Amino acid sequence: MRSYLGLAILIFLASAAAAVLGLWALLAILAAGIFWFLTEIPLVGIVALLLGIIAGQIIRIPIGAGTIVISDLILFAVIFAWAFKKLINRELFFIKNLINLPLIILDVIMALSLIWALVILPRDEVVSGSLYFFRFLAYQMILFFVQTSIKNAKQAKQIFYLSISAGVVLSILGFIQLMIFPDFSSMVPEGWDPHIGRLLSTWFDPNLLGGLFAFLALLIISQMLFEKIKFWHIASLCIFITALLLTFSRSSLVAFVFGFFIIIMMTIKRSWWMLGLGIGILIIAFLASPRIQERVEGILTIDVTAQKRVESWNNVLVLVRDNPLFGTGFNTLRYVQFEEGLITNPEEHSAGGSDSSFLTILATTGIFGLLAFLWLWFSALFVSWKLFINKENKFNSALGLGIIGGLASLIVHSQFVNSLLYPHMLVIVWILLGVAVLIHNKQTQIIVKSAKYKVQNYNSK
Repeated sequence: MRSYLGLAILIFLASAAAAVLGLWALLAILAAGIFWFLTEIPLVGIVALLLGIIAGQIIRIPIGAGTIVISDLILFAVIFAWAFKKLINRELFFIKNLINLPLIILDVIMALSLIWALVILPRDEVVSGSLYFFRFLAYQMILFFVQTSIKNAKQAKQIFYLSISAGVVLSILGFIQLMIFPDFSSMVPEGWDPHIGRLLSTWFDPNLLGGLFAFLALLIISQMLFEKIKFWHIASLCIFITALLLTFSRSSLVAFVFGFFIIIMMTIKRSWWMLGLGIGILIIAFLASPRIQERVEGILTIDVTAQKRVESWNNVLVLVRDNPLFGTGFNTLRYVQFEEGLITNPEEHSAGGSDSSFLTILATTGIFGLLAFLWLWFSALFVSWKLFINKENKFNSALGLGIIGGLASLIVHSQFVNSLLYPHMLVIVWILLGVAVLIHNKQTQIIVKSAKYKVQNYNSK
């Protein structure tokens, strides 16, 4: 009720300001109102972050050698409002969990790698590279924002459904793009690849987008295995699978199949029907689409795309050989590869990383950075597994299983695409991991309290 009253007051003040004081007063009141909503209603921040990834690459603002997108600006506003409220209320910025330590260690190693980069690169290139480091730090704040903002199980479910809804909207925008703008060749001068007849939506990249659809589809499949199947399950799964197939992304298909079989193997007693259905859908899709046949056959052969990917891996391995311990500095690949003559245009969107998140981390932060990166994702898998094995709540078990399957698919996917370092992908991952961390902590607290009660009961006898 309080939030609706605040909205009504905001609309009244904004209208009065526009009529009396002009545009700037209107914008100032709107900004203050948005800030208030972000501090008082965390769910508004979640919605804003998801709207940012829906906007994707549509709005790009050049800054130095790089660019920022609308999701970066939204992220800054959301995290600033959250941090402001935490400071005013003198509350903790995080809750204790298994993901915090490897994440902090990874951040420290990234920072040290940039200091080391000052030895081998000009200062302006290191400063430019460090901007993405601060961007990476900002995006991981979503994990802490979510886990400290959820108040109850209802909000946790709302955040899950909002994440699925964002994926559905992205899919629909992709279907529209495929109908009215199927040829992306005209975007080559802007640094984008010349995709033709592939679903790109607002991300402008079918491989990264396909990885997201695979991740979300696996979350829905997990829900269907634990809860009563509803229309929205079937509708959203059909949308995600269709969108995934229309990206014609081999890496995404391989990732989805891998994550799907992980889920099936972990729930074989209840999921045998899903296995048959999944295999049947894949066979029908393969037989119905000559282009899918061509893409699948390309998995077993080295075509032009695969050659470029192998070349990207080889380029990075050359840099790893020269800097195995500390790397070249986080997000400095475009400069180092250009100076080594491994790429011809450092301004291309793909020049900032390799076709593998793990190789990118290894090349830029060294072996210590790679170990911390592996530790981070294995910790995330462990937290999700703890959710899955607690059978008291079907939604929680399904969420844990879905994240396990989804992260497994992204780990495979990130061997071919730089998906685990892509900001828009990380928004969804950090949001859902934040939910998982909070639920896992509450479950642990309940178990500990129950154990203490039993001990006290026993001692009193």
